[in-house]
Amino acid sequence: MNAFNWKVWLAAFVLFLAGMAAGSILTVGIGTRLLRTAFNGNPQANANGLAQAERLNRVQYLLVRELDLDTVQAAQVQFQLDQMKAELRRARVANAQQAQGIMRDTLVRIGADLPPEKREKLQSLTEKLRRRFGFGGERPAREKPEPRKDRRAAPP
Repeated sequence: MNAFNWKVWLAAFVLFLAGMAAGSILTVGIGTRLLRTAFNGNPQANANGLAQAERLNRVQYLLVRELDLDTVQAAQVQFQLDQMKAELRRARVANAQQAQGIMRDTLVRIGADLPPEKREKLQSLTEKLRRRFGFGGERPAREKPEPRKDRRAAPP
């Protein structure tokens, strides 16, 4: 009975260690992702921008390798890819401006259907959303925060 008892405890301890190891690995993986998200701002925008750059680099690499391009031809390919990247950036800006215009027009139409007191409330709500999220129009420039006042009492 005694020989069996220590084997059960050993098996339980090994199982406990395996659980700790698996939990630690998952925590590090998820925690790292959460920290990157917290420090990098909008994770989707950053991930898409990074992924696009990586894809363009991969396309350039494949074109140069598969087509057996010399350095002059590789430079021409790089130039064309850079132009494409600039065009895509302009298209994204134009689409964002168009989306802001649609949101602005929709809010104007909503306001036209409301009675005057609710229209004022919609306008204040729209301003609040604009300040907070940049919703429904141009996002205002960020104001510099006021310096923090020392909460301690000043010496007499």
